[in-house]
Amino acid sequence: TDLQWNGMFERLCQYALKYGNCLVPLHYSKDPALGSWVAQQRQNSESLSMAQREKLAMAGFTFLNEWKWNVFFERLCKYALEYGDCNVPANYEKDMELALWVIHQRYNANSLEPNQRQKLEMAGFVFLDEWKWNVMFERLCKYAVTHNNCLVPAVYKDDQDLADWVVQQRFAEYTMPAKQKEKLEMAGFFFNENWDFSSNTKTNSSAAAKAAWEAMFQRLVNYKRKNGTCQVPTRYSDDPQLGRWVDKQRVRELLLSKERKQRLTNIGFVWSVYQTTWEKMLEALRLYKKQHGHCRVPRKYEANQQLGKWVDNQRYMLRQKRLTPERLAQLQSLGFE
Repeated sequence: TDLQWNGMFERLCQYALKYGNCLVPLHYSKDPALGSWVAQQRQNSESLSMAQREKLAMAGFTFLNEWKWNVFFERLCKYALEYGDCNVPANYEKDMELALWVIHQRYNANSLEPNQRQKLEMAGFVFLDEWKWNVMFERLCKYAVTHNNCLVPAVYKDDQDLADWVVQQRFAEYTMPAKQKEKLEMAGFFFNENWDFSSNTKTNSSAAAKAAWEAMFQRLVNYKRKNGTCQVPTRYSDDPQLGRWVDKQRVRELLLSKERKQRLTNIGFVWSVYQTTWEKMLEALRLYKKQHGHCRVPRKYEANQQLGKWVDNQRYMLRQKRLTPERLAQLQSLGFE
């Protein structure tokens, strides 16, 4: 009856107020009937009246297909936090379901809802064309690590696909996306204007390049002395060149000499931006608790939507026992539950 349905809906709203979402576990020990009722609403959504569907939607309830999609998206976010990207391998044994889901998103991008595509893009997900480009870029980086340059011969028996791709990049210098060109340059790739093919040498001498690196490193040291951190924003208005240089060191980590990497590490250089993001969100949660007296940030927290989603993700990780001991201790020190 409508009366019974409305009673269960009220219990769902109370759950949402407490936990910031409507994701009631099927076997919810505190209210088993609510867990079963929520599952029924997802399975029998077509039998709901329009008014009931609207009430559930306004409460933030997700129906079966959307719910399944969001479950996998959360698993992808956890992967990104752990590995630093969304490039789940096709043979990812820890979670083959996630690997298959990622492939499906990549090959069926045109069928995604606008909000789903936006969420994936915000998480750093790369779609098919960009993904293919990134696969080749990774092969170029491996070549650079082995040969100490990106000069793949035009005829390269070990990886002719890579050789052909490198030629294509040179011809596409003025038409490729700026992000791709920047990644190539940061990896040490030289376009025609940066390489003298007649003498097979760089147009800039190695001595000049070394002096330029030293000068930028000193500017980073000065920034750290002034601001107490090496986290220079990419678009740092006071010194845009320094912001770009810091990003370049992070992208080229595998290509840096041991000496340079050690010098950067010694001054507190942060190589993983994902670790930094987690720490920033923890600080935001600390401020929230100071203002509100608890850590129960609503999932759709208007003042800071990113914090609401992050807290919801940490709760999920806590329930699944997937938080590292260090992160769990940091959260529990704030009274997180």
